[in-house]
Amino acid sequence: MNEPPIIKGREPQPDDLALRDWFAEQRFKNIETLDGAALQLVALCTTLLGVLLGILSLVDIPTYLQQPVVKVLGSAAAVAFMFALGCALFAFLPHAYAYQPNSPSEQTRVFEQMQQHKSCCLRWAALCFALGMGCLTILMLWVLWTAAPAIAPTTTPTVTPIVTPTP
Repeated sequence: MNEPPIIKGREPQPDDLALRDWFAEQRFKNIETLDGAALQLVALCTTLLGVLLGILSLVDIPTYLQQPVVKVLGSAAAVAFMFALGCALFAFLPHAYAYQPNSPSEQTRVFEQMQQHKSCCLRWAALCFALGMGCLTILMLWVLWTAAPAIAPTTTPTVTPIVTPTP
């Protein structure tokens, strides 16, 4: 008879058990972490969209904001932030999941499906957010470097010498 080989091992140590429990806990906290990340992206996108639209909707638009590069980068940043916002909100969109309530394997499958959906949405949201931040950074640097001559005074101040009487 072929008996299975005996594998020698050791009893799990308290650190081993704690690590196993920590990984099990992290697995189930992952959905909450993904939801928290989506909320954070929603808040960041709406804030940056407000700032961007506030700058681009000034009544007296300075000449440096009328440059085509500024318009293109500002538009690209706004579109990227809107896509990031949409992707982050899509992570919260309720979905119907069909599963057998008494089947652990079905519950595991649905849990992994939920996790995959949220992860995918947040990956796209983070990518769009990074693109928007890149456009916004280039836009700010462009304005800083090209607007400096436009903001500088056009006349040089006159300096009057101070004359002290000689004794």
